[in-house]
Amino acid sequence: MNASVQAGAQAPERLRVTIENAALEPNPLDLTTVTACAITATRPDGRRETWSTLITTQVADQLIVERVWLLNDVFLAGRYHLDINLTIPGGVRRAGPTVLDVT
Repeated sequence: MNASVQAGAQAPERLRVTIENAALEPNPLDLTTVTACAITATRPDGRRETWSTLITTQVADQLIVERVWLLNDVFLAGRYHLDINLTIPGGVRRAGPTVLDVT
């Protein structure tokens, strides 16, 4: 998934990420077991940040999470590399990566 946003975006603007079970092949996951989701963002300058998200839709085959932009989340233009980290019983499972283009 690739997404784009304007530099300086903030609430109520948000990033919406859809995770499909099919994208987790060859090891699918019952997405109803996910208890939290965080995004690790690597900014164009190399700095890494962790963004919390809100789970808005959760069924066995699909999970939708949203990040409401905070003031300094995307102030720097360029390409952000995002790792989607799902908290499940027994640990964390990565679902991603994805790219966010900030213009």
